[in-house]
Amino acid sequence: MSPVERSVAVAPETEPHRLIALLVPGQGKQRVGMGWELWQRYPPVKELFSLASEVTGQDVARLCFEGPEGELNKPENAQTAILINHQANLIALQKEGKLHIEDISLVAGHSLGELSGLVPAGAISVEDLLILGRERGKGTQIAYERHPSRMVALKNPSEEIRKLLQTLGVQVCITNTDNLVTFGGLEKAIAEAKRLLTEKKIPFAEVNVAGAFHTKWMKPAVEYVVEALRRIHIRDARIPLVANTTGKLIQTRDQIEKEIIAQLTEPVQWDKTIAHLKDQQTDETIEIGENNHLSKWNTAMIGGGITVITIAGITLASIWRRHHQAH
Repeated sequence: MSPVERSVAVAPETEPHRLIALLVPGQGKQRVGMGWELWQRYPPVKELFSLASEVTGQDVARLCFEGPEGELNKPENAQTAILINHQANLIALQKEGKLHIEDISLVAGHSLGELSGLVPAGAISVEDLLILGRERGKGTQIAYERHPSRMVALKNPSEEIRKLLQTLGVQVCITNTDNLVTFGGLEKAIAEAKRLLTEKKIPFAEVNVAGAFHTKWMKPAVEYVVEALRRIHIRDARIPLVANTTGKLIQTRDQIEKEIIAQLTEPVQWDKTIAHLKDQQTDETIEIGENNHLSKWNTAMIGGGITVITIAGITLASIWRRHHQAH
């Protein structure tokens, strides 16, 4: 096992009785300069970036730290950059004693984060994750070039609006919470949807991703991911994962491989992941990275509070904790 994998996968045992979930965000938050502070501070992160460059055949550190933005935002590059930064965050959290993998009861990754979560869950090596991510990125880039598509996010979309979007060929990509939904479609359809939404004075947010992920428009990417799965080794996970497409637990190699393929073209049902956390009486979630959208969605659907882990001015994670009623 390489130093990088030991840094990501090994941690001391502490309190086993609390139900703690590890959450990994998705894509759309890539930026030039991402990972620079972690690269400077933690030697294993430098090793991680070197491994990424070796596996992908490109200078991943330069891509993340210098861009340019247009190059970084290409699906094949953005996915590699995000996957590597997820692992860098995991290393930093463990080096600072803020994350003990053996305390984690389940792992849930949002969209691309579902792949990143396979490493701490014990289902894949970092090297194989990079191979999988690179091929997925190539496939989704080709899917985008064949069928240029985009995504928009809406709050509280009414049934009328859902039907209107459907008539335009725009479909649900991700249901984040009960009232926050991302839709995707061909660029012309999304442009018309934006025009009609503006006309009706309905606010929306554009998603910083090239492609309508988790829709039929990503079908050309499937063959790339299937081929990558033939080249790498997926094993049964030590820690169960919550599947994006169903909100149910998966753990075997077969279940994981099917989910990796399914989530390319089927919508992410993150609201069901949150429902699972609630039903299982999860005490705490640790969301890696500088954004805390997943933690905020927990608060919106379950309640509870959020604290942020910051080291030397670097935001490493957000902690959501359930509010327990006094007995």
